[in-house]
Amino acid sequence: MILSKKVFVITGRASVEHYCRIALSDQVGLQFYCSHSKLENQLSDLTEEFVSALVVDLACFKLEEELRYWLLTLRESLQKKLCFVADCYCTDTCLEFLQKNFVPVIEFPCKVKDFKKKVIYKSIKKVQKPIQTNLITLSPINAFIGKSSMILELKSKASLLSQSDCNILIQGETGTGKTFLAELIHEASFRKNAKMVYVNMANLDEQTCEAELFGCVNGAFTGAVNKKGLVEEADGGTLILDEIAETPIVVQAKLLDFIQTHRFRKKGCTKELCVDVRIIFATNKDLLTLVRTGGFRKDLYYRITENRLYIPSLRERKEDILELSEFFIKKSVYSGLKLDLGVEELLGLQDWEGNVRQLKNELLSAAMVCTALGKTVIEAEDFS
Repeated sequence: MILSKKVFVITGRASVEHYCRIALSDQVGLQFYCSHSKLENQLSDLTEEFVSALVVDLACFKLEEELRYWLLTLRESLQKKLCFVADCYCTDTCLEFLQKNFVPVIEFPCKVKDFKKKVIYKSIKKVQKPIQTNLITLSPINAFIGKSSMILELKSKASLLSQSDCNILIQGETGTGKTFLAELIHEASFRKNAKMVYVNMANLDEQTCEAELFGCVNGAFTGAVNKKGLVEEADGGTLILDEIAETPIVVQAKLLDFIQTHRFRKKGCTKELCVDVRIIFATNKDLLTLVRTGGFRKDLYYRITENRLYIPSLRERKEDILELSEFFIKKSVYSGLKLDLGVEELLGLQDWEGNVRQLKNELLSAAMVCTALGKTVIEAEDFS
């Protein structure tokens, strides 16, 4: 694929410049600005229409404060085109800042074709309409309730990713709907007619986790019998690994190998099996912090964070509360009830630490009280 617009790579390192030139050698009008000191002057001459993708070497920044300032002063039109390259296994504060703020990062070096694909995908994604409402409307992902800008952006990106076969990491607080979104992505994908297998890693015992995932044979351990693992069960379909941060460290190495090759061996067996599975990971934990403390493998972290979706907390999108509330009432046995204006104000004042799950539980509890009192309108006093 050839980009009709220009790709700008900003780096002060000859090795990165050489690598990028090779990876993007067939791109039209490829230009490089290799001096960080010239960065501001060069960017002042660029326009959104002129730039297809802006690739910046993270090594240009020595301090997180310098990176923060540069991002704040960077024009919004260029921010939409921006991605960074960082050395493999880099753990400095600049990278941590980008990861926490979901700024795209490509590890360097990687396979040339992978690097090129990620840069091109970045440019294509941003050249299209900021939010593809038509794509959202036609997708099962539209069932994810909300019309706030953050949710529309989330649904737009999820709709795009659902049409690919890439693995996805969904991040968000407890109760935001990570599993529900993963199920919708499966329903929107070409694997929708195949099996979807869900597993909560927190529910797997450390001693039997490997056998649960990959299966086992007679005699693999005390009490073991021939068993097909969840990975094999999902062959041809989608495997949802919820609470991925809870995966025992001893199993993470085998999981990494499987993600990279789609090949595995049952516990206690030497025969190698191969399956065709798309994996969607989910977590409410800060994986990068776990990497630093030794609770999560660094190589596995970089493997599963290539395509990420962040579900905002309910307090970040309070404009969606009323729509969610009306939806939950309509889909419940209390569908004939209405919400009092005072309730709308009350709901908007809450922090909702339990997010959408908490909202649904408290709303239905109030609806039960309202019905018991013989009323047809849920009022603020119906909430405990």
